[in-house]
Amino acid sequence: MNINFNAITPRCGICKKFYSSKDDDSSGLCPKCRTADSQPLINKPAFTIEDIIEPGPYGVSNTQMIPAMKKAIQEESLEKLRLLQKVYFYTFHKSIRYLNKSEREYINNHLMHH
Repeated sequence: MNINFNAITPRCGICKKFYSSKDDDSSGLCPKCRTADSQPLINKPAFTIEDIIEPGPYGVSNTQMIPAMKKAIQEESLEKLRLLQKVYFYTFHKSIRYLNKSEREYINNHLMHH
């Protein structure tokens, strides 16, 4: 069986113009928009939830949450704490009681009142 297919003409994610598939470097940007000065337009998160916490055999429980929270507090990373809270809201709040007093105070002072 002979299968014919045409290359898909890529479209720039910034200027929305089509560009040649031979110029495609899988960045989603045309050669003109790929320059260094346009790179801040692409917002990639500094980290993902997978970088902070790894689910255990039954998902994310206190066993995974508590060390991840302690590490984020030690790094003073409010972004990581907010992401943990957003993605695993229930487990995050149930795990607070197992932190030491200064860690609980850090979360209360920085996350709960903002």
